[in-house]
Amino acid sequence: MIELKAENGYAVVVLTPFQYINVLEYLYQNNVDKKECILILISHLNKSVRQIQDIGFTNEFSSLHMPMIGNKNIWLRFLRTYLLLNKYLYLTPIVGNINNNWSAYLIQKSKSAITPIIVDDGAATLPLIKKRNLGDFTIPQPKSNSKIGLFQMFFLKTNNQIKKKLTFFTIFKSLKGKNYDNVEMNCLELLKNNYGLISSSLMDEIWFIGSPFVQLGMISYRDYEIVINKIVSYSHKMGIKLKYFNHRIEKGFLFEGAETVNNNTPFEIFYLNSKRKPKYIIGFYSTSLFALAAMNVPSSLISIYFDQNVRQKGDWKSIDLVYDAIENEDKIKLVNIKDLNNL
Repeated sequence: MIELKAENGYAVVVLTPFQYINVLEYLYQNNVDKKECILILISHLNKSVRQIQDIGFTNEFSSLHMPMIGNKNIWLRFLRTYLLLNKYLYLTPIVGNINNNWSAYLIQKSKSAITPIIVDDGAATLPLIKKRNLGDFTIPQPKSNSKIGLFQMFFLKTNNQIKKKLTFFTIFKSLKGKNYDNVEMNCLELLKNNYGLISSSLMDEIWFIGSPFVQLGMISYRDYEIVINKIVSYSHKMGIKLKYFNHRIEKGFLFEGAETVNNNTPFEIFYLNSKRKPKYIIGFYSTSLFALAAMNVPSSLISIYFDQNVRQKGDWKSIDLVYDAIENEDKIKLVNIKDLNNL
């Protein structure tokens, strides 16, 4: 393993496949050699780690670490992760989730002259930058309701705020950094160059991207089913096949008239790997819609908006920030639930 130098070295900490894709894009767009980076897969879930490794390139980094995988003793895994991060505090952090206690620790403990880089973690970037611009962003503190939470409370002591300058690398065009933050656009050039968009006629299919509204208690199953049934009716009317792509935490939803797809790869890669593309891709506030818009895909992109009267508990303010961003995205059509038949 090569010992990295502070002036050009990076400590990359990622939790999910989407974060990893965005890290690869940052390195590609900024001409950073992966040999100048150590890669830390911080997830304790074997499935997430495998999905990241399946994307590729992990063997091109200076070193690869999976400190939360393996030993059943949670204390040993925590200690291994804690010592690993402290070893690389002199490097520039690239993280995919600033709300993650490990990432926040690495950012705050890094040298004051360093500007950490934050890549998109789904749509979480939108409320994060808004709060940063208003000066009221605070880091969620560890909770004592689990063993790992207790360890983090005692060892990962961080301030509530991150006062140093940050660089946000994002696919969201409407974002502007105020004060001292930078915002750099992620154009997903690596994905486009690696997979390409095969020019062919579009299939008579709708691909619907599921969201975990029901699991999170944000709307009722009945209201969610009404939306899907309207899409089913539209697909039958037009003679178009409907495929429903389950979100990873959805519990195997099956809707009559739709083919359910349980996909374990990032949706963007699944789409690009498909030899033929669907006419329509429909979802709610999925980040995949923004990613596909950034790649200028040939399929029509549609976002479904829920009215206030069907909303239940949950952080709808943050979701409405995503819908606001969709309204500023000319490649995504925002449709109210009442107007589904007018697609």
